[in-house]
Amino acid sequence: MKGIRILGIITALVLYGFSLYLPAFECRGPTSLSGLGVLTIGYMGFLMLDFRWLGNITFVAMILYLLSDRGARKLLDSPRLLLLPFVTGLLCLWAFVAPAHGCWGGESPQTSDDLSLGGQLWIASLCIASALFLVASIWDTSARASDG
Repeated sequence: MKGIRILGIITALVLYGFSLYLPAFECRGPTSLSGLGVLTIGYMGFLMLDFRWLGNITFVAMILYLLSDRGARKLLDSPRLLLLPFVTGLLCLWAFVAPAHGCWGGESPQTSDDLSLGGQLWIASLCIASALFLVASIWDTSARASDG
């Protein structure tokens, strides 16, 4: 299980890293923000009630949980933690459905038409981290139950 976990974490981190340097959105205008641009100014989406940027925070939380040893995970163990992958999944679905203000054309930001490769890699990394988190949580719960 540990080998699969490490391979999944590395895959998720590599995909996330690639997503930072590729265009995040398909735009009608001349330029799209890169993933790094979205990461640095994405929190301003809260002003427009666009909470997709929270996927970055849930991604970091899940990766840190997966990298911690079993003793630390016992301290962090809470049924509410199982909400992380589900919230992340909803944010990923939202990224596919709703257009984002990630395109620049003229004086003001324009809404995007679709996700570009960077956005799709970002979603893939979040999905991998969510799946690993769920499996690790279930695995840890069953291991604790068998330990008594």
